[in-house]
Amino acid sequence: MSQKMFNSEVEVGKFLGSITVVQDAYGAISQTSSTYQLHTSPSGIKVLAFNCFSDYTLRFRNGEDLVSSDKHKVVDFVSTNVNPKLSINKVVVELFELPFKELSELSNQVYLYFSRFKTQDQIPLVVTGCDLGGYLAILNTLLHQHYTDFEESNGSKIVKRPICITFGLPLISNQHLQGAISELPQWKSSFLNVVAKPDLLISFFSSTSQYMSFDTFLFCAKSGGHTAFEDQDMILAFLDGMVSSNA
Repeated sequence: MSQKMFNSEVEVGKFLGSITVVQDAYGAISQTSSTYQLHTSPSGIKVLAFNCFSDYTLRFRNGEDLVSSDKHKVVDFVSTNVNPKLSINKVVVELFELPFKELSELSNQVYLYFSRFKTQDQIPLVVTGCDLGGYLAILNTLLHQHYTDFEESNGSKIVKRPICITFGLPLISNQHLQGAISELPQWKSSFLNVVAKPDLLISFFSSTSQYMSFDTFLFCAKSGGHTAFEDQDMILAFLDGMVSSNA
């Protein structure tokens, strides 16, 4: 999202909060009873929604720490020459490792499905998840981006890339994930995290830790207002404010 199109973060937030695709993504999550499910929204958008196992959420809240990606090869596809190693929360790495083969096959199948369409005829794909389910959505989106890059390097026609919309996703990695995604312009600006004060996990690991955000955050107020930030310092400041009972 280009900030030049708007005069302030509030205007960006108002726009993002009004678009149908955000509502479609949230609705798909509420209709997903298994680990993942592919939906067709009322507006015709394909939405791949993910859920999370409750015991992983409990472990996350108990404070599992960061682990290096070189010990967890399932996230190799995110690494770059400048950022060869990442540090990611142990719980969410294991959450992704558990069904990795299944998710890898799923991402490849979804890629092949959408690559059948001509670019102008493609149905938009949104990948979504709530809380730690948002982590599965992010990794699956990155895996899809990886497949797209590989196919394009072999001469395939460019296909539309998915966008990832998460809800209440806590910070899960250090600055190297942010750096890796920033290195790849075709991956950047594909991620939106929608958060509100009642979200149970969003305020874990804020500016007092090594954790960093890498996507656009849409903050939703109880009054119905919205504001959106890409600036990492502002995102961390807002997350710190949400911890306060007076926020």
